[in-house]
Amino acid sequence: MDHISFTPFPVLETERLLLRRVERSDAKYIFRLRSDEKYCKFTGIKKYKDINEAIKYIDRIHKDIENKECILWSICSKDTNEFIGGISLWDIKDKEKQSEIGYDLLPEFRGEGYIQEAIKVVICYAFNELNFRKIVAEEVRTENIKSMKVLEESGFEVIKKYEVVNEDGNKEERADHSLLRTKF
Repeated sequence: MDHISFTPFPVLETERLLLRRVERSDAKYIFRLRSDEKYCKFTGIKKYKDINEAIKYIDRIHKDIENKECILWSICSKDTNEFIGGISLWDIKDKEKQSEIGYDLLPEFRGEGYIQEAIKVVICYAFNELNFRKIVAEEVRTENIKSMKVLEESGFEVIKKYEVVNEDGNKEERADHSLLRTKF
């Protein structure tokens, strides 16, 4: 990963959003998000019990960014500078010039087009600045219709659908998505 550098941290902007480095001051928002039942159901992330878990997560992300393993931005409203969600490129594979994308929003900001806006600027950064050739979104629960739609509207194609047995022992359908630079 010699060619990848996140120093200085790449701050990205859209018309309504500022994407900046995640900070410990974001912990209360990350805790709210990661203790939300619906969020945990769709992401498979274990529900946070206290804010210390969010602080540990942020500290781990800072180390992962330093090691060029991922990059995570806090999504903030330009109007209020308020944290509304997060977006990341992770599982970075430098030799293959690809990564996985992940994103989330606090419930009160969903359905306003913020994620599409953030995805677009992050994809442009990945393809134009990092020279990635592919971005994937894997193991997306197909019952998460809104996320499936966001990916489709952002240019991702479903490359595979399959069933898995979840942690409750129930079958559920998942989908892997891909976006090639040549199709963006």
